Amino acid sequence: MIESDAYHMTSSDFEMRIRDKNTVFVIPTGSLEQHGPHLPILTDSIIASEVLKHVRDAISQKASIVILPTIPYGCSYEHIDTFGTISIRLDTYLKLLGDIIESLSRMGAKKIAIANAHGGNSNILRALVSEFSDRYNVFIAVIEIFKLATSIFLKYKESTEIGAFHAGELETSLILYLNDKLVRKDKVAKGIPQKFFDKDSYFYLMAPKGIGRFSWKTKEISKTGIIGDATLATKEKGEKIFKELVDEVSNILLEYYNMSV
Repeated sequence: MIESDAYHMTSSDFEMRIRDKNTVFVIPTGSLEQHGPHLPILTDSIIASEVLKHVRDAISQKASIVILPTIPYGCSYEHIDTFGTISIRLDTYLKLLGDIIESLSRMGAKKIAIANAHGGNSNILRALVSEFSDRYNVFIAVIEIFKLATSIFLKYKESTEIGAFHAGELETSLILYLNDKLVRKDKVAKGIPQKFFDKDSYFYLMAPKGIGRFSWKTKEISKTGIIGDATLATKEKGEKIFKELVDEVSNILLEYYNMSV
């Protein structure tokens, strides 16, 4: 896990950033959950942290961005029955984010971005934006890191589209690039489930038709915890995807900083 900007900041430093009403305060969020036998349980949080670290370095001369500490816990009910998964309740997650946003608002922050790298948090974050924006008088944007990465991945994938789903070709490639010592290379495998992965089904997990969301558990569809083909992952793919991902998030935050709200 990287050091956030707050690691080095004093209260006076923070006050100076608040004075710039365009400063974007970024809350990275991930998860602590199983990622198969070969990836660390902090995979999502590592990706969120590293993306924001590189984004900060890329745009620090162009915009005032403050990266807050990554929230390493998320809502991981789909993985709750697997070793290594520590999930927090929906109301706990909402209260935690609400308290952080309220604290920033009290100091005068106007722009907050939640940079999310875990799919299980996504619906929750979308639901809170309007209410929390109104309640705390701030502008909130949710940046979906994992969705951006999935879109970029489609240009480089060798596996089927589910290679981007969980602990497959996409995430394994990213961690190989960020720190290949974290990947248990002798444990890399594929997990191609049948249940919920029929493209013609209304319950196709990648893109359900007419169904906003449905409940499922990893244990029902994967013995290893891998959903995708991690054997096709490479450090080279990870580098290409990561660099494009940093560019995308940088562009989002630059536009956000320069936006009148």
